[in-house]
Order: sequence, then C-alpha cells, then structure tokens
Amino acid sequence: MYVRVKGEGPKARVYVMESVRRGSKVVGVVREKLGHLEDLERDDPNALEKLRAKYRETKLAEATRQAKRRSELLTMSGMVENIPARVLRYGHYIVKSVLDDLGLKPKLDYLKRTKYPRCQFNVSAIAYFLIALRALAPSSNKHAYDIQGKFLGNPLGGTDLHQAYRVLDILGERKDEILSGVNNAVTKETNRNFRMVFFDVTNCYFEAPYNDEEYAEMRAAREGRTLTEEEREAARFRMQGPSKEHRFDLPLVSVAMVIDNEGIPVDFDIYSGNNSEYNTLPVAIEALREKYGIEETIIVADRGLNSLANLKDANNRGFGFLVGQRVSNLPNEQKKAMVDPNGWTSVSHDLKFKAVPFKKKGYVNGVLEEVDCTLVLTFSEARKKRDLHELDAAIEYAQRCVNEQAEMPESRRYWTELVETSSKANCAVRLKQKVIDARRARCGYAGIVYRNPPSGKTELTPEEIVHAYHELVQIEDCFKIMKSNLNLRPMFLRTPLRIRGHILVCVLSLIVLRLLARRLRGMESPLPINRIIEGMEDAKVIAVHSGESEEWLYIRAGEESGLYRDSDKLTIEELAIRHRTSISDTAAVLAAAGLECPPVFCDRNQLARAIRTKFKSDADAVPSVVYRAAEMEREDAARQAS
Repeated sequence: MYVRVKGEGPKARVYVMESVRRGSKVVGVVREKLGHLEDLERDDPNALEKLRAKYRETKLAEATRQAKRRSELLTMSGMVENIPARVLRYGHYIVKSVLDDLGLKPKLDYLKRTKYPRCQFNVSAIAYFLIALRALAPSSNKHAYDIQGKFLGNPLGGTDLHQAYRVLDILGERKDEILSGVNNAVTKETNRNFRMVFFDVTNCYFEAPYNDEEYAEMRAAREGRTLTEEEREAARFRMQGPSKEHRFDLPLVSVAMVIDNEGIPVDFDIYSGNNSEYNTLPVAIEALREKYGIEETIIVADRGLNSLANLKDANNRGFGFLVGQRVSNLPNEQKKAMVDPNGWTSVSHDLKFKAVPFKKKGYVNGVLEEVDCTLVLTFSEARKKRDLHELDAAIEYAQRCVNEQAEMPESRRYWTELVETSSKANCAVRLKQKVIDARRARCGYAGIVYRNPPSGKTELTPEEIVHAYHELVQIEDCFKIMKSNLNLRPMFLRTPLRIRGHILVCVLSLIVLRLLARRLRGMESPLPINRIIEGMEDAKVIAVHSGESEEWLYIRAGEESGLYRDSDKLTIEELAIRHRTSISDTAAVLAAAGLECPPVFCDRNQLARAIRTKFKSDADAVPSVVYRAAEMEREDAARQAS
C-alpha cells in the first residue's frame, strides 16, 4: 500500500491506495480515505511524510515477513520425504492470456449457455487447455488428459476424457462462429486489411487401416446388405488420394487454409482426401464473401491451383488473382521474352523481374477459353544454383538407369522425362539431351500470373507482385508449423465433426503463436516460432509443501533451452555474459502476453498476480491428487504424534 494525494490547494485529499492487477493493467484502488491534506497538516505539518514513511515501513515489514516465511517453508520442506517437490508448468497461462484478449471465453460460454445448456462441464476451460497443449505438449486427447497433472492450476479438474472429446465436437460444429469472433479481435489488434489473402491446400493422414468407404462396407456387410451409391458417396471423407507426404497407403483429408499478409490464419475448411485441390479455391472464395464480407481482394496461391476455371471464377466474383506459373508451359512468345536480356528490372543483387502481357488459356467445361493477364517473370541466382543442383542429381540418377537398362516406374518421377524408353520394353535406353538442355536453360526462372480485381480499386505494381508471391512462403510455413510443432497429423479421430474440431484447435494455437511473434517484434525482441514455444515450455515453478502446515511455496524454475545457442561461435565466457545480461525467452514471451515472471520464491497469491489468475487456495494451484496426498501425509503425522 502507499499514500497518494489527489487534487491541489484546499481541495487536496489524502488516500491510502493499493496496486491491483485488472486484466493486463495495474490500477490503484482506494483502501482508506484520510480526509483533507489541509486538516492533517493543521495539527502536524509533517503528517504527510510520516504517513508515507509508515506505509513504506509496513510494506518493507511485510516483504521481510514473507521472505522469512519462505525461508521457513524451505527448511521444513526438506524434512518431508514422502512428498517430493513438484515441477509444474504454467506456459498454458500465456496461451490463456492471448485467448482472453481475443474474447474466446465469452464466446464459448455464450455458446454453452444458449446452444448446449445440458453440458455440465466447463467447455472454455477444456478448450483453452487443448489449444495450449498443441504448442506445449502436442499429442492425442487421451495423452492430454493423462498429463494434466504436470500443469499448474488443475486445468482439467473435475472433467473426464469423454468430455474432452465432446468439446472437440462443439468446436467443430461452431467453427465458423468461433473464428468470426476471433478474426474480429485479430483485426482490431493488427489493423488487418484484406487487400491480399493467401490460399493453399495440404493434406493430413490418419493412422487407420481402412478408409471411410471401406468401414461403411464392413458395417453394411455385418447388417447383411450392400451399400447404395448414395451411401458410398456420403461415406467418402477419410480417403486415399494424392498425398503431399507420400503416404498413399493411408486415408487422408485435405485442409484448405486462408491467411492474411502477416501469416495469421483467417479461415480453413476440410475436404475428402480424394478430392482435387483445384475444386477447393472457388469454395474458399465464396466463404470469404459470405462470412467476412470481403468483396474485393487479390487471391495469392501457388501454381498447384493455377487452372483457368479457378482464375475465371475468382475474377467473376470480383476478386483479383496472383498465382504461380510453370515457365515450362509458357507459349514460345513468352519463352523468348524470358531469355531476352532486355527489359529486366533489378529488385536486389540476386533478384530481377520483367512484366509482359499474357493470355492464360485453358479448357472450362470442355470449351477453350482465355483470360488477359500480366505475366511477371523473375530470375534469381540463388534459385538457379538450386535448380541446377536438382537437375544434375536427376541426370545422374537417369544415367544410372540407362546404364543398367532399368525398367521405368509406373508413376512419373523427377527424372523420367529426361530418359527415352525402348519401344519393345519399358526400360531406359538413352538420355534426352534436348530436354536436358531446355531444363538447364530454364534454371533460375519463375513465373507469376496476375490480374487486378475488376473494379480496379486494388492494383499492384510489378515490384509488389514479386514481393507478394514471395510472401506465399508464409502459408507454407503455417502448414509446416501445424504439422511439425503442433502435431496436426497423424490424426486418431474418425468423425468429420471431431476432425474439424481438432484442426480448429491447431489453427487457434497457431493464431496465438503468430500474435505473440507480432507483439515481440513490436517490443523489439523478435523471436521465431520455435523459440516462442521453447519459452512457453520453459515456464515452470516448483511447488514445495511445508509438511507441518497447509502452505505451499512456489519456486520459479526454468530449463533455459537456449543456454548453448551459438556455442560454435561464442566462448563459454561470452555465453555466460549473454545469459546474465539478456532477457530470457520465457520472460519475453510472458511480457508479450501481458504477464510477468513470478518472484523466485513466492506464495500462491504472488504467483497468481504474476500470471493474471486467481487461486482461492493451494488446492486450486496444485494438482488435486498431489494436494490430497499432502493432506493424507499431514493427517498421518498428526495421528503418529498423538
């Protein structure tokens, strides 16, 4: 507490104040009104200074008392052999803080109250923990339920495993409503505009022996009947199809995602694993119009989605497009422009571009059509070096196959177009030198097809087009993070609703990570996603029980994953200096979430204030099983003493 004077002159009043955290801010709350300053100083001119000294002494005495009590607790704790200290992780409170900023809890509470009134469990608490675990300990729901005792605050206290799966159903069913509210909050924080949106498709596999159609056939066989064609069509969801991870033996689903220009997901949808990714773009465009009221934007996608039908559909709906274009498929006129040394503009020492008119041709519903576009050709020395390396590897493998007269594979590979086969037997006989020379001439070049929205309100310069297409790596990075860091796949779920809920959990976790990364950049402490995750993983306290009382002591701990980062460049002395002088990743991530590092030694109230939560008692902070074990140990000690 402290003394504060409000007002001036005869109106000046004296108050006893206390600092209290409310949300992300610390505010002063009036605890006592001492009256007018004028009246206090009438009897004693030094009254104000004495009051301030009194409360300073009170504050110091309280700090000394707490330090002494912590020391006593530590001394007593060492005497309790049957109750070991517990390492508890609190990184999920970082995720909770960001999700609170996004308004997710009120949305989930509202949905539970209005749509699922019969739910007797805490939907928002379970959802928050599942979202946090995607970053902190990605695994199955079953494993998430098993490891809840490793986390501070009993995050799943009082719930069972079935309820955790039920929450996935709720999330999957209300995906659009949830993402709509989250996107509104993200837009307010980031001043997001939809001048451009990035779109891509990936697929995820399931560790399952059969696809959904086969499961349906087996169920029908047990019932003594055969499936109708309508039933077969309805059952086809987890199906084998073209796998980007070469898991052709396992069932898949396709995931189409839209992100903004900062790499923050906007929306996603899922499709059957045997569905062509070409069919996903029109659906996503229409969803952007209906859900978010986006009437005009530029869709940025890779060349895998470059079909004339998709581009015409986007333009007819009022959207522009910017997609990759294979330079090997260009007409001769554009190929000549590509190798012509004139007309190029340098963007950097390594990258240059050239813009030329282009008519994109293709078949739409069996009819040859065309669209007028701009073709932006780019050339990069780094890309040329990479392309040449890949070509040389393909030539080496193809030459080995020719020497061995090897049989050609059924599917097309990266080297098969370089080899001529025998007319009598399907085996490699010689290299196609003209094809090799043509591929070598194209090394380093790439193409981008661009068209403005029909309204003409949004236009990009060629430089912006090149930069925007290079930003497409962000959505590839999104899928990489979701698959590698958040364990999007393999999935161990069966129903479409539950699968959608699982993917939503991964997307919300990714949104949290992207916002933390953005905030850290604003604080001039930028960290990559993997170090943000490490910082959250390192957020730990050690809970120690006194043994003789009900009190627990919490000691801040951390593994400091990056202690030896750059050890190949720095000496131990330099690493030690960096460790002493730099802020830890955990502290930086806590600050980005509006939280603080707990004191090294603290009680539950100090710990709760640091991470913006409340613990009514230590039973709310320590895992229920551990807390009850401590109670039993204390009861046994009391019986033995009596």
